[in-house]
Order: sequence, then structure tokens, then C-alpha cells
Amino acid sequence: MTQSTMTLGSSAHSSDHELPDVQTTVDSPSQVVGRALLFHGFGRKPDALDELVSVLVENNIEVVRPYLKSKARHGGMNDPDLMRAVAREFAMWNADALPVVVIGHSAGGAVAMVVAEQFLQETVSLTGVLLIDSNGKIEELMAPALAALQHESIPVRTIAASASRCNRQAKIAHWLAGASAGFAGVQLTTGRHCDVEGSKADVTCRLLCGGAADPTNAAIVYRLTAGWSHAWLTRKSHPEIEPDGQRISIWQELNVLKVL
Repeated sequence: MTQSTMTLGSSAHSSDHELPDVQTTVDSPSQVVGRALLFHGFGRKPDALDELVSVLVENNIEVVRPYLKSKARHGGMNDPDLMRAVAREFAMWNADALPVVVIGHSAGGAVAMVVAEQFLQETVSLTGVLLIDSNGKIEELMAPALAALQHESIPVRTIAASASRCNRQAKIAHWLAGASAGFAGVQLTTGRHCDVEGSKADVTCRLLCGGAADPTNAAIVYRLTAGWSHAWLTRKSHPEIEPDGQRISIWQELNVLKVL
């Protein structure tokens, strides 16, 4: 794996307020089947998802991680103008037209949805969106994006933790399940908001969001994220981790997760 950095020049895009340029980390395998644009949660940095990135890279997925600072609405990761500017900048950078999946954890889930919706207007081969125990404004941001993505038959799935304060009692998971005609993802029975961060979860995440990451749950999050992403990017299904697949069925029988 090789790592490099770049700057997405979001400040060049029009807005009624100043937008910052966005420092971005790129982790690349020796052979690339596609790219994952990965967004961290509020109050976090890209390196909080290092362990997930390692698994994605092992599956030949290049990972692009913008650092969106957690600040007031204008110019921070909750700013829709910044979300769309990042999408446009990424689209210009993605000149080789590799297929793309968009992944977001926590507040990064709302970013992922808005960015994915913007990609529909860009020259990006978008193949799927994954929300990992996400938060976001449903009516203002998530629902319009989902409608646009569903119209283009882009799959949107979630890997949700059990209900807690940091996922607003699993509100996004329940909403997505109700708004989806088919498989919407899974909810881990004992899942914690910080599972995806693994050993990188800090004391703030542990104290505010349900405790330390569970290694078993983290491994499931990584397997599903990498497996679904790889399947979307290569157009080759991984049957064992689809709704009626053997691995999903085993996890259901063991009460590890439920299908949404």
C-alpha cells in the first residue's frame, strides 16, 4: 500500500460564503479495481478509519479520504455547499474514470449521500453508497439524495449499530429500511457507534457513543464494507454476504445481526 496526499480546491467553487480547500489522503493498492471515497464522522479525522482502509486496500480498492473539519455549518462538514464542492473536485480528479463507491460513517453519512447525489451530475461512474451507523438531516439532505439515487438504480445500504445517542436511536437505519423496496443493509445486535474505528476509537467516542469498539463487530463491519464495495465496483456479487447468503444467515442465526 502506498499513501499520498492532495488538496481538493473547494475554495474555487461558488458559494455565498467562503469554502476551504480540503486536505485529502489517498491510499493505493498495487492493483486497483475501483475507488472508495470515504468520509469520517463529526469531531473525527480521516485516520480514525485507518483499520477499515487497510481492509479496503487489501481488496484492491483505492481509498480517498477528505478531511472535513468539524466546525460551524459554513465551511465545515455539515455545509452542503462544501459537500458538493468536494464532489465536483473529486470528479475532476477522477479523470481515469475508475468506478466509485461512496462511504460515510456517522455525520459522514450525510456527506456521502449529498456527494453521491452530486456525482449524478458529474462524469463519475458511481456504483454504490454505504452508510455506516450514519446521522444526518433526513428531510433536507438524505431523502432528496436517496430519491435521486434510487431513480438511477444506485444501491444504498447501511451497516447500523444498535440504537444509541450517537446514531439518534438508529433513526437513519429505520428510515432507510422503510424507504427502500429491497435489501437496505443490516443492524448489528450489539453494535456500537465506534465499531468501525476499531482500536483507533478514542476516549471521546467510547464515553459518548456506547463504549469501546467490539472486535467481533468491527470485523463484520470491515468484511461487509469491503465485500459490498468490491462487488459494486467489479459488478461481481459476493453471494455469501447478500441477504440470503450463507454468512448473513449464520450471523442471523447467532443473533449477531438482523437484515433491514
